[in-house]
Amino acid sequence: MYTNKNFIEGFQKAKDDLEDILRTVDDDLFVSQPVDGGWGIGEVVSHINKVTDLYLNQMEPELNQPMDKLSKGSGPYSLPWTMRQFVKVVSPDYKPKIGTFPVFYPDKKIDLDRNKLVSRFNNNMDRFISVAQKAEDEDLNLDKIKVRNPVVKFLKMSLSACLAIHEAHTQRHLGQIKRLIPN
Repeated sequence: MYTNKNFIEGFQKAKDDLEDILRTVDDDLFVSQPVDGGWGIGEVVSHINKVTDLYLNQMEPELNQPMDKLSKGSGPYSLPWTMRQFVKVVSPDYKPKIGTFPVFYPDKKIDLDRNKLVSRFNNNMDRFISVAQKAEDEDLNLDKIKVRNPVVKFLKMSLSACLAIHEAHTQRHLGQIKRLIPN
């Protein structure tokens, strides 16, 4: 079960975790590529930002409708089986590597400005927090408010599913960043 409070705490934790993780990371390590391939730290943050931007740009306008058009009855939320599986696949506990859509590929190394990427990350987490806070304050039922997936356009998702997926996805990639830091 998911609640607005859980979402708010989860996205705040993501901000705090990234700050803690990056405390020991210098600018060279932030933009460097791992020797064994894959994405570097800056690329992972860039990827998270691209994913969250696309989803938030679908979610936020839906909540800006007149209040009488939005379903009432805020959480706890329960996701359909398909969305629970999606959350599982993008969560930190899912070990196999999974690919991503090209639209979510990170910026090129030359564009990996640490301060801009981290600021954008924090801003996006605040935007997610605002979605959950609005649902809490206005007694909105995020299970009933749906948006189109920004990549797979025919797929509609509830805002609660979007929040759950992004919280899990962000934590998965924060774990990836931790593994990229030498001991």
